[in-house]
Amino acid sequence: AILVLNDGKQVITSQVFNSIPAFVSDVTKPPRSTFLWQHFKGWIIETEGEVFDADTPILMDFCEGKAQKEVQFFYVLPYSAKKALVEFTVFSAELFSEGVYDQKLRSYLYSRFKISSYRITATEKGAIPMTDRIFPAGNTSKIMNIGTAGGWVKPSTGYAFTRTIDRSRSLIAEMEAGVNPIAAAPMPHGRFTFYDRLLLNILTEDSRE
Repeated sequence: AILVLNDGKQVITSQVFNSIPAFVSDVTKPPRSTFLWQHFKGWIIETEGEVFDADTPILMDFCEGKAQKEVQFFYVLPYSAKKALVEFTVFSAELFSEGVYDQKLRSYLYSRFKISSYRITATEKGAIPMTDRIFPAGNTSKIMNIGTAGGWVKPSTGYAFTRTIDRSRSLIAEMEAGVNPIAAAPMPHGRFTFYDRLLLNILTEDSRE
């Protein structure tokens, strides 16, 4: 049995599924491996006048072109003509200071939509590893790493939604069948691993130029 502390409460269980990632220093670094962060900050804003096309999202707007050495882009997901999520995203080895994200968002809103007056109703911010390095499996008879901690994030995109759904369904099926999910086979690799490494290498080398 495992004793888990949850918000100060003690819980006893036979298995633990951990989705809290290890520190970067704990990640195994194979030769010629790469590690980038996909980091982002977004605002949900409301404007006085009609600014956005409610039927047309803007995806991966590379408005600054090659002016920046990192991959940087914006996207806009409108709720209505007066409300939208505006997000700034970067692929780079280092995270930015808080003020940089805010300055980029303000600049983009002015240059793209010619607005400087709006109300920020919500904020989101995050950082996702994009890497071919190996996260600690943590798999024992009692503990299994899942999600980002288990290396479920696709290295070349930072996406994990469909992988998490598929792998979670497999884990549930294994448990219902009486199979120990801790001992289950890892997610398959193959040519897609090569594709991921190739794109990560291109992103890394391009940012150095």
